[in-house]
Amino acid sequence: MKKIITQIISIILMISGSLIASNQSARAINLYGTWQYFDDSPNDSLDGHGGSTNELYGITSMEDANFIYIVFNSQFPLNGLPSNGANDGNINYGDIFLNFSPGLSLNAAINQGSVYGVQFAPGNNSGVFSGVWGDITLASVAAQNNGYYLQGYYNTLNNTLGRDKDGGQMFGYMSKDEFSSYMSYQPKPAGQYQPTPNVIGASNKKIAEITTLNKQELLKLGLDLSKFSVVGSDLVGVKFDKTGLPVSDLIISLLLNCNNDGLTGYHQRSQKPPIEVPEPGTILGFMVLIGVLLSNKRVEKSGLKAE
Repeated sequence: MKKIITQIISIILMISGSLIASNQSARAINLYGTWQYFDDSPNDSLDGHGGSTNELYGITSMEDANFIYIVFNSQFPLNGLPSNGANDGNINYGDIFLNFSPGLSLNAAINQGSVYGVQFAPGNNSGVFSGVWGDITLASVAAQNNGYYLQGYYNTLNNTLGRDKDGGQMFGYMSKDEFSSYMSYQPKPAGQYQPTPNVIGASNKKIAEITTLNKQELLKLGLDLSKFSVVGSDLVGVKFDKTGLPVSDLIISLLLNCNNDGLTGYHQRSQKPPIEVPEPGTILGFMVLIGVLLSNKRVEKSGLKAE
């Protein structure tokens, strides 16, 4: 019987070690509350000179149990800026594109239905109202905002001005060449590439509402501005419920609606919350209990009464 008890204890110890290791592994992928930062070139805006009011300096994202948060560090206010060249007299942020198939280009992911859009900027000429949208088509409104409707024009002018001196990462997570390839959009059934998209063209599938957040609210959520190389005058934050969205990692991309600057970020998701397993003390209690029960059983088989 002693041998049996020893074997049972060994098995329990092995199981408890495995459970604890499993718990540690699960916690390693728990990114709830972790901001993920990407710097953008501080000198690649094309409104006349870099570092101006059209400059985007970086992007960061975070999620908790219920929401995803996206923040743009920039010189560009949420309500946009007046522009004599824009049809409506104002230029603004475009819409945010969320690609939940990060191994695919935007065009390929659109065709798979894994791209969602976020409209958050007032009066940005988007084809939808404020919110998170699925089953989207994409559109460009750069031409009506006195902008660069093809990404190649933007790249060529930046090269001419000698601004590609930041290691090639002119779009945050992506270089300008990577971004150009990623953003090429060929909607079906047109069969030809369209101007670089910067807003949602159309959608009838609203997924969630959005809430914009100011600097004070973002700092309370743990945003650390020291993680950016340059901090702009404006922080534009957006949060939305993630319930109706896929659970995979995603690429976040944004262009101004004049395409004068843009950026991307990569958001690594928490695939599942931490797994709750018994504490070592609880497991030890189970071990003692099993030992007592087996001991009593041995006494009863010998014909004696356990005290």
